[in-house]
Amino acid sequence: MKHLIVHLAVTLCVVGAKAQVQDQIPILPKKDSRVTIFELDSPISLFGSEDPEQEAELEEAARVEANGSVQTKREAKPGSSPLDSFYNKNTLLIPTPRSEIQKNNTWKSHGVAYDKFMGVTAYANKRNGKFQCTEVTHRFLNDVFGVPTKVGNGMGHANVLTQNFAKTFGNDTFKYKDQNIKMTLRQNGNSAEPPAVGSPINFQSGKFGHIAIVRFVEVIDNNTVRVHLFEQHGFPKHKIGAKKEIRSIDFTKSANGKWSGERVLGIGQVLYWINFTTL
Repeated sequence: MKHLIVHLAVTLCVVGAKAQVQDQIPILPKKDSRVTIFELDSPISLFGSEDPEQEAELEEAARVEANGSVQTKREAKPGSSPLDSFYNKNTLLIPTPRSEIQKNNTWKSHGVAYDKFMGVTAYANKRNGKFQCTEVTHRFLNDVFGVPTKVGNGMGHANVLTQNFAKTFGNDTFKYKDQNIKMTLRQNGNSAEPPAVGSPINFQSGKFGHIAIVRFVEVIDNNTVRVHLFEQHGFPKHKIGAKKEIRSIDFTKSANGKWSGERVLGIGQVLYWINFTTL
């Protein structure tokens, strides 16, 4: 009986200790297998996470860009379908010159302009800086299409921002020049058309994601387009004056006519985009 009491006391002590330790361990959300291990946007910093896995992949993306050892892109195939054949007849198609993807942008100090598209300026960011990808996206939609949005209005981080734009403003009518337009949300892998010029497109990359604007769409072949991006972000390990290339993502149409964007190192996996429809 004495040994049984001692054994029971020891057992209760161990169980209690385990419970106390368990109470001190934060419960983390289950990871989605599609989520990458780096982030490009956060509430307080951009490319400034303390997550060592995230920092490792971002540093690798920076090294690849700095060394110029990027993956070779396919050349456009002569005789491919015209660009407008990939879109619905009412989709807003904004013509942009090819010079938009041939700029020689360079990294600048925090707050200095380093790129411009459709009258909207992108500013260099820094760790804990305010010029994040979400900031320029809000500003672009407001300045170009008249969408009444801005940073701090509770629309969320980059990886949910496109969806929330459509949810909040999807029933509203806006204007581009003399055309009335509305938002149409498109999901990666389930869209009958690729992103168009002016489309906000978001990515899953770490906890908060990334978002950019489409600046130019290039036809590669009858089932592929290359989407070139207008974006705002900064990386503290880049040197001021270093080349900042225009990044791009290939979108491919499947056999059932649905478009999917590739995952790109340093950008992430495509989630959603918004195309504007003329009324």
